[in-house]
Amino acid sequence: MPTWAVLCIVGAVALIGFFVVRQWMAETGEISYDPQERYNQAVIAFNEGEVNRAMTELGRIDLDVATPELKTKVEELRARVEAGDKSQEIEARYVQATKILDTQLKRYEEKYLRGNDVSRAKARLFVKRCDDFRHEFPGHPDMEWVTRFRDRWSELADLSEPATVEDVAWEVKMLTGGKPRDYTEVFRLLNDVVKRADGADRDAALAMLDTQEAERTEYFEDRMQQARWHWEREEYGQAFEWLVQVATKIGDDEMRDRAADALVKMVDKQGRPLTDRFMEGYKRDRPWQFEDMLKVPALKEAAQRSGLL
Repeated sequence: MPTWAVLCIVGAVALIGFFVVRQWMAETGEISYDPQERYNQAVIAFNEGEVNRAMTELGRIDLDVATPELKTKVEELRARVEAGDKSQEIEARYVQATKILDTQLKRYEEKYLRGNDVSRAKARLFVKRCDDFRHEFPGHPDMEWVTRFRDRWSELADLSEPATVEDVAWEVKMLTGGKPRDYTEVFRLLNDVVKRADGADRDAALAMLDTQEAERTEYFEDRMQQARWHWEREEYGQAFEWLVQVATKIGDDEMRDRAADALVKMVDKQGRPLTDRFMEGYKRDRPWQFEDMLKVPALKEAAQRSGLL
């Protein structure tokens, strides 16, 4: 038999063997734990910005069977991954802070704190937001602006006094004027003022409470339908986000659990749960929102199943 024919046969056998082994590994779920291969996969994950996957791959390396050179590389990469993980969280926090500064402080100041008839309620909400910002993002480069404008309105706001019905009415309006809405905070404010108010003020607060309960139910059903609309169009990220918003901010245990149940049951067209697709990204890029998700029992269980806790 000619040499070229022998080589072709050998090559074909090797190729078939490769695919057979690869298929067997896929079917049995086996993962190669060769230290060098796992290190290579960790490097790839790190270069692609997938910090959690890189850490997972590094955790699969058995240092007892790794060469001294590979051990050194593993420790160096682990240090870079951990530093990268922290820098990504810091960057995400900075982006969030700047967005809050622009929308909830600077834009608010331009729209509601100009002229000679600024109400205490409007000033009070602004000062509260400034205080929250200074507490959450103390190192932000625009902190001088926050402090300067906070001081300008602090006397009128008078946070030393409890919120009046008028103060609460304005804040509730701001919390429910768009989407997403924070009904957890809405009902905290309303229940607090109902406890303190009396007479006409208490009647007004109770009326607001009734109105918000009805509007919350309508909002809940609308957002659940919106999430399903996105899911049916394979817009999985939008569907996931709306259900997260509802589950973490609806302020009602039954509605929270319905939203969370719908979220953990949603899968993409390949059958992969949306929690597996997106929760890792929330942990990495929106850690503050991921923390809120962990307060929802079903979402915490999903995070545990995904290896995020």
